[in-house]
Amino acid sequence: MKLPQLLEFDRPWRIDREITDHTSGQKARFEGEVTPSWQGALLKWPERGTLHHPSGSFSATRLYYLQENTDGIALLFADERLYHQIGPEAVHVCPPDLYRITMDFQSWPFWSIESYVSGPRKNYLLQSAYAPA
Repeated sequence: MKLPQLLEFDRPWRIDREITDHTSGQKARFEGEVTPSWQGALLKWPERGTLHHPSGSFSATRLYYLQENTDGIALLFADERLYHQIGPEAVHVCPPDLYRITMDFQSWPFWSIESYVSGPRKNYLLQSAYAPA
């Protein structure tokens, strides 16, 4: 699978994310957008939108960065710590939790990320679909 280059992410995106909590059985949905911008060598990746949850709908934001490195492209948290590399599969360990991540770029510029999160208090699946805005 050919992975996109960092510059290919520099465009507005729509996000549709489904969150399935396997413990409670509840589902939530995030609908939003990303408008990337450059901050030096980092591509700022702000996710903004609305989280639709069984308890109501809320504005939601999350900030990440994308950065080129020797292994390709890294996804960084807002404080610039490594979350995971962009690629077909990744793992993020945040003791005591484990994030198993798969990414699909086969229909670029339409792409998706699936993250299964497990731990003593976590058991959920995030399914995120991205499309050009």
